[in-house]
Amino acid sequence: MYIDKSRSKRSQWRIRENTLIIIAIFGGSIGSYLGMKNFRHKTKHSKFKYGIPFIIFIQIVIIFLIYNKDIL
Repeated sequence: MYIDKSRSKRSQWRIRENTLIIIAIFGGSIGSYLGMKNFRHKTKHSKFKYGIPFIIFIQIVIIFLIYNKDIL
């Protein structure tokens, strides 16, 4: 998020939103969320505002299911 934020300030080439979402899906969701809040970047986009927390929720559910197979 920092790189994209600094490039946006200088009107330079930006990282695609879909790339940022894919990074979050493949394990960078908590870092994406913290970067989004810390640098105040992409906080008005509903794709990020609601999407990143939803990805974190899904990842927590998956981790819970993996480590608690015997419960099911």
